[in-house]
Amino acid sequence: MLNDSFKIQILCFYEHSTQQFEELLNLGVFGSKKKSGDYTELSTKWILEEVKKFSPDVFVSDWMPPALYAFKWLKKAGISCVASLRSDDPFFWSLMDVFTSGKFPDWSACGVFCVSQRLERKLLQRGIKKDTQLKFIPSGVTIPSFYTSSFTKLKIAYIGRLEVRQKQIIKTVKALCNATKLLPNCTVTIWGDGPEKKNIESLISKESCEGKVLLAGSIPQNQIQEELKDHNAIVLLSDFEGTPGAIMDGMAVGLVPICLKCPGGIEELVIDNKTGLITSNRNESFIVKLSLLATNPKLFRELSASARKHIHENYSLESTVNKWKEFLGQLERNKKRTKSELLIPNKICLPKLKNKLECDMRLPSKYKNIIPLIRIFSGRIKQAFSKYFNIKYIY
Repeated sequence: MLNDSFKIQILCFYEHSTQQFEELLNLGVFGSKKKSGDYTELSTKWILEEVKKFSPDVFVSDWMPPALYAFKWLKKAGISCVASLRSDDPFFWSLMDVFTSGKFPDWSACGVFCVSQRLERKLLQRGIKKDTQLKFIPSGVTIPSFYTSSFTKLKIAYIGRLEVRQKQIIKTVKALCNATKLLPNCTVTIWGDGPEKKNIESLISKESCEGKVLLAGSIPQNQIQEELKDHNAIVLLSDFEGTPGAIMDGMAVGLVPICLKCPGGIEELVIDNKTGLITSNRNESFIVKLSLLATNPKLFRELSASARKHIHENYSLESTVNKWKEFLGQLERNKKRTKSELLIPNKICLPKLKNKLECDMRLPSKYKNIIPLIRIFSGRIKQAFSKYFNIKYIY
């Protein structure tokens, strides 16, 4: 999009590394970064201040509540605001309930992009604010000129966060270790980082799989497909997903995806026995699917070719860029306000929610420390009145 005269600003909240952010800056993207973990009100104000410097026509939020809360003031300045629906899990649906349902009109998104058609349909069924615009836009991948062709033995890849939530990485690694024991000449490479790294190292050692299961660490985005071409299958056994980029990268290189049936967009990518294999569990069914692939080179070639074709026709980076251009044009045509100066309030006041959002850490009330003292003082007054007037109970 930069090549098509678009100007792009990235606002990055980070915990440790900002490598990807720095790579984007080198490509010509404008940007600022802020350490995550601050109070929501302070983060929202920082976002508004940074956006004011850039003055965009459209603001796209990922899953960060502070960015979504900025919608109220951005919309008043004539900036179209877009939310994202990336996964079929309680966290994202709680965001949709606040920012697309119309319960809080000031904070409602102008549009939502959904990474799968299934998520788009589900959002419509749940109900959205009348004038909210929806668009199915998957995360596109580069279509490489090379692809895997070797199938002398089963070489499995996993790429993703090493965490239990969503990815169920401990169960996944246990299933992969089990596969290397039951299937001859089967090896596994695991790329990624996360809180469960040490536990995974211990598990691989406990299962005596050090020679067959390699924990390879993180991998730069621009090297993923090059590394994957030396494998022939890619596995994802998550509890829920959107349209996972790692699976798309693998399919683009001709790896056969083997995924657990789960909510989200997996089954739009991985059509069972056509563009990959779907397993019903991480145990017997998973081993059956792997064995089927390992013992049938013809099936591998057919699924590999279909996987590459499916990605090329429906999930290429070019296709995704075109969808974004269409969506941005649609938002501009339906804009209700003309651009004006972005006014940032001295105090950020946010809506009171019945159920607190995850990652939404509000500033403590200035009365927070006073309230316990008031309760103690009130109790002592009641005791004094009771004793003086000889009253048993005061209501």
